[in-house]
Amino acid sequence: MAIFLSWIVLAILVAVFAANKGLNAFLAFLAATLLSPLIGFIIVACLKDKKAAIEAEVTAKRLAEHSAKSTAAEVSARIEKDRGYTRDCPRCAEHIKFAAVVCRFCGAEFDQDGALLASPPQSAPT
Repeated sequence: MAIFLSWIVLAILVAVFAANKGLNAFLAFLAATLLSPLIGFIIVACLKDKKAAIEAEVTAKRLAEHSAKSTAAEVSARIEKDRGYTRDCPRCAEHIKFAAVVCRFCGAEFDQDGALLASPPQSAPT
């Protein structure tokens, strides 16, 4: 009875060792119970550690997500910062808001990036 109990306890320890390596604990327990706890331990010890690979993959995913979020946050912060500032109209050199689409002084039109699209015709001096 003591041998059977120690066999099961050692098989459970092999399963715990396998679980710590990221392997299937039930299969390790089954192998250790059917073959021998010593053979089960040797098999689990020879197998590659999956936990480190899984942790590296999760870390890479988190880093990629963080990188994407920070990039979007930086763009959003830059847009928010630029909204309150002014720029010079390239046609009349007056200060206009950065978000302005039409210059209120000369009527020049801009796209969203601030490039000059169209300039209204100037009236001839009389």
